[in-house]
Amino acid sequence: MVEIKDSFNNVKIFSDFVKIVDSESSYNQEGKINAVPLITFHNVQLTTNRHYYTNAILFDQLMRYFHDNGFKVITYKRLGYDAQTNTFYLKDLF
Repeated sequence: MVEIKDSFNNVKIFSDFVKIVDSESSYNQEGKINAVPLITFHNVQLTTNRHYYTNAILFDQLMRYFHDNGFKVITYKRLGYDAQTNTFYLKDLF
């Protein structure tokens, strides 16, 4: 929970968010996806300083970062799990 760790400071939260989502690029090379950042938002409202709530203004900045940096946002519903190989995979990525 980045919000709590960063004392609900939007600047710190955004910085940590960027580090987390950009970390996948070192694993994904030559068009092969080996890592995907998994981000969960429980509640997005104008409320701040509450556990499990994301400030709507910050949420807009986070989604803009995805857009401006070429990320593809998908839902967890599109994430599959292969019990034989103990790995996750993306269903119908494109």
